[in-house]
Amino acid sequence: MIKNLLSAVLILTLQTAASFGQSGEMIRRDVDIDEGISLHVVEQGEGEPLIFIHGEAEHRGVAG
Repeated sequence: MIKNLLSAVLILTLQTAASFGQSGEMIRRDVDIDEGISLHVVEQGEGEPLIFIHGEAEHRGVAG
């Protein structure tokens, strides 16, 4: 799962950077990684893109 996550971060970041240069607007990309976990990348044009992961721990079997 970590390998899938790292691959998705790299691909989405590169796609977002390329798209932003063409449109000049805020871009958001979302992808379902695995087992209820989603990756989100938001680019607003200045600075680094915002990258965050969303999901529930109990789906991965690590809930307390």
